[in-house]
Amino acid sequence: MTKTLPITEARQNLTTLVNRASKRLDEFVITVNGKPAAVLVSIERFEMILQSRKS
Repeated sequence: MTKTLPITEARQNLTTLVNRASKRLDEFVITVNGKPAAVLVSIERFEMILQSRKS
């Protein structure tokens, strides 16, 4: 599941978000001033993204 949230909320809940990303494979789009700025994903998902770039 992908959820969008502001950086202030992400900062307050970072431990929970990291746990959800790593264990449940949730994905989070983090916004700054209402605009997407970063994505939090599991290391497995990140490695898949890197691998697909190499092909």
